[in-house]
Amino acid sequence: MARMKSHRQGKVITKMKMAKCTDLVENILFRGRLKELWTRMIHKAELVAGERVVDIGCGPGEAAIMASGLILPDGEVSGVDASAEMVTLARRKVSEILKRSIIFLAG
Repeated sequence: MARMKSHRQGKVITKMKMAKCTDLVENILFRGRLKELWTRMIHKAELVAGERVVDIGCGPGEAAIMASGLILPDGEVSGVDASAEMVTLARRKVSEILKRSIIFLAG
């Protein structure tokens, strides 16, 4: 696993640990209202069962996971993120929590 060095603290922090902090940072920045924003976005998309959804820049997969509740099992949900660590985190969330079929790709 690739590692990054934090110059402020002199500690080695893995990218995966940084990816896991994303949810916390987003909650702080959005004052705990991020889920509400995702819910509004999903509602405005007017998704229906059986559709195909691609979440580009999916991060830890929150929007893709929420969309899956509306369109699966007949539809398809995919998430793409530039960070392989974020994709790994999204895959873990889906496999541990939802047991739904969502495809996450890094690239």
